Amino acid sequence: IGENHIVLDKIEDFSIDINDGLKIVNSIKETSQTKAANTIEIEIPLGVDGIGDNAFSEDKRIVRVRFSETVLNIGVGAFENCINLRDVVIQSLLSELGDYLFKGCSNLRSIVLPNSLKRIGYSTFQGCGNLDEILLPEGFEEIVSFAFSGCKSLKGIVFPKSLIYLEPDSFVDCISLKNIFIPKRVDFIGECAFLDCLGLTRIDVDRENPYFSSEDGILYSKDGKTLICCPCSHQGDIRLRESVDKLSPNAFQHCRNLTSLTIPKSVNEIPSCALYGCEKLEEIILPNHLETIGWKAFDSCVSLKHIEIPSSVKELSYHCFHNCQNLKIVYLERRLSGDVEKAFEGNTQVRFVYK
Repeated sequence: IGENHIVLDKIEDFSIDINDGLKIVNSIKETSQTKAANTIEIEIPLGVDGIGDNAFSEDKRIVRVRFSETVLNIGVGAFENCINLRDVVIQSLLSELGDYLFKGCSNLRSIVLPNSLKRIGYSTFQGCGNLDEILLPEGFEEIVSFAFSGCKSLKGIVFPKSLIYLEPDSFVDCISLKNIFIPKRVDFIGECAFLDCLGLTRIDVDRENPYFSSEDGILYSKDGKTLICCPCSHQGDIRLRESVDKLSPNAFQHCRNLTSLTIPKSVNEIPSCALYGCEKLEEIILPNHLETIGWKAFDSCVSLKHIEIPSSVKELSYHCFHNCQNLKIVYLERRLSGDVEKAFEGNTQVRFVYK
């Protein structure tokens, strides 16, 4: 903190609207003092009921924020792209952190959340690249899409026993996450919740959870029929449970150390981006009853040298083997309808062999 550091902690330091008797802060009241300040610390005073939408967004001077107990609502994007904000303390009975609230606060390192918190909104912490830990209170229930997307320093997060809902893409690109434990009350995990978490080694599930299960750190539905997510750092060969009849989209995306995969005969579709970017995958045995290989299913599997397409396959989607640069031989039992070459676009060496 430099010489021109000021603390704003009085109601008269802010521009305030009165809505239905509630005092809502909309911005800092600019004075000669605030204009000269290099860094600003904000302490929202008692008596303030809420913070307006985008009230402090893009303000590079703000380094710390402390909310008083009376603040019960914080608007959309209130501190979005405050790139020098480092520390936040919320003392109130706030139940929700709104959409985009701290999005792009790239230097945010510490936040203290209230015990009353139930929900973190859309993109709330997206791009907070220096946030390395966060403590969710017991009683917390829901994480919305992209809430922690791009929190590249986040090493671990402990979900409270009260957690129920994880929306799609909620932890996309959290490359430092190592382990995840799903508590027993969680009844929904959206697609791609842990997409591109390159350091993730295991996803484990409470045995009493009635909706999900895990085996060898891989996340399945409780009945074992749907493979939901394989952690990106899972290594070596994988032979899926015989009970599996469905793969989720992006299920193995960027599993960079996966070398071999055996899929059971009950699976009839390889969905979009299922094995995208599995750069060490050398061998995959496709089931005899497979019907569809989805868009970009094997895109950028650069170690794959040959593949046998079962006669049961009815459709090769556009770019399903795109950019498999070392793929040389594709074995086919019959000619497929449609533009097969588009499925293998980007592969200059590929040769089709009809058996």
